[in-house]
Amino acid sequence: MTILVATVLIALGGFAGTVARWLVTRSNRAFPWGLIAVNIVASGLAAVFNDLDGAMRWLGAAGFLGALSTWSSLALAAHEFWRDDKRDVAIFVLLLTVFGSVVVAGLLL
Repeated sequence: MTILVATVLIALGGFAGTVARWLVTRSNRAFPWGLIAVNIVASGLAAVFNDLDGAMRWLGAAGFLGALSTWSSLALAAHEFWRDDKRDVAIFVLLLTVFGSVVVAGLLL
């Protein structure tokens, strides 16, 4: 596979992953359940996609899952809770996401 083909596959997967993340995370601003869910789901799917080869690995793992998971948004959400003196919520969001992601990925490997 050429670099150009791999780049196009990653871009297509990234587009789909970004749209999926936006659809899931836009609904509830009070608590980031959607944000937590996309990171846990992406981690689990990364374990499944790990065994794929060729185009599906580029399209799925690098493109779709790379855009679906959003650790920077998670950090921002945790920071906002922390800043608003909701430190227990910030810690809960971080712990749930990290441990949930590791557990789900481990179960699917």
